[in-house]
Amino acid sequence: MSSFSDDIVRVEYERLKEEQIRRIGFRDNLIYVSLAVSGAIFAYYFGGQGRSYSLLMVPFAVSVLG
Repeated sequence: MSSFSDDIVRVEYERLKEEQIRRIGFRDNLIYVSLAVSGAIFAYYFGGQGRSYSLLMVPFAVSVLG
């Protein structure tokens, strides 16, 4: 009986570790997307005159993604 419960615990542990790895991967990808969006907004800002309002979009975009 002890072996059966050990197997259940081992399977549960493996599933939890898989979920943790997926969450870490998703979080890393979200950071990269936030950086890309911020970079695009900054590129738009530096692309011409009179675009200072575009810097107000960075905090909003990053908070929406977060």
